Amino acid sequence: MQDDVVEIDLLELCRIAKKHIIMIISLCLLCGALGLSLAMYVVPKKFTATSKIIIVKDETQGSSSVTYSDIQLTQSLASTYQEIIMSEAISDEVINNLNLESEYDINSEKYYKIVSASAENKTEVMTIKAETTDPELSAKIVNEVVDVFIKKVYNIYDIRNVTILNRAKIPEKKSSPSISKYTAIGGLIGLTISLAIVVIISITDTKVKTEEELKQIFDYPIIGATPSFEINDDENVVYSEDNKKPADNFVTMLKPDSIAAESYRILRTNLSLRDFDEAIKVINVISAYKQEAKSTTVINLAYVYSQLGKKVLVIDADPQCNATTYLLDDSDLENHYYNKMTPTLYDYIEPANKIYSDITAPLLEAIF
Repeated sequence: MQDDVVEIDLLELCRIAKKHIIMIISLCLLCGALGLSLAMYVVPKKFTATSKIIIVKDETQGSSSVTYSDIQLTQSLASTYQEIIMSEAISDEVINNLNLESEYDINSEKYYKIVSASAENKTEVMTIKAETTDPELSAKIVNEVVDVFIKKVYNIYDIRNVTILNRAKIPEKKSSPSISKYTAIGGLIGLTISLAIVVIISITDTKVKTEEELKQIFDYPIIGATPSFEINDDENVVYSEDNKKPADNFVTMLKPDSIAAESYRILRTNLSLRDFDEAIKVINVISAYKQEAKSTTVINLAYVYSQLGKKVLVIDADPQCNATTYLLDDSDLENHYYNKMTPTLYDYIEPANKIYSDITAPLLEAIF
């Protein structure tokens, strides 16, 4: 069986991200603040002490001049000395000399996480570092490593070719955690989470938003499209960019020159030009959910048909809300919808209400 393919529209993702920009910014700031708090109050502060040494010509040799071959020799020794510094011969002696295991709970495994040695690129200079939560301990470990290493080199090679450039000093500033780094990582995590939410919203959103989506899903012709709009207090038509439901306004009468009014005239023309077996006499406007501009479409479409000299009868068959009545007399639709101020079709259908009449009974029989 062919696997289902989920198609993600980048423009749609950008639209959703723009719609939820406050959520995205809030998550970035929140996670960035959490990262800042972790760096300042939770993660232990560590201090790094550093010492530098240089490999030179053997002091026991009589000549004081340095040749090119001497430089090449010392540079080649740098990698060897790095391995010696990080060997157990050095670590075991340093741990014993400073009583690291008994006083600071630093065994061989923890030692190698604390101490590091590196040779500067193409030079005879080497750097030894130690990072702990105690600045004094960091300096003590580095200086002890240097002293033990110099003795080991003399015992192994019987030469004195290591010179200390600078001994480790007690660091005054912490080396980690980095507040800016933790804050940036927190912000990136927040951005990642918010973008993941945007993708999930896009994948789980099953609403049809464009004509192209309608054509892909349903094999029906599209005869017209009306923009999302509302008439503001200044009696100007305002169009929405995010496909919200159209506001319930009689735009074809109030603003006949607007784009919204023209869209209803185009809809009327397209319906008239359709090749039907019989002339259109009844147009049924329906939708899947409440408040999707059915009444707005009905009254505006009825109005543009009446402009052609046709007699139009508007029948509001919504059993719970006579929206068209309140749109035509400019009453408060939302207040009517929730408070049900006047009888609706439901009141005439419900037998308990006993509101049948000589007019409604034939109408209901014709409908049902």
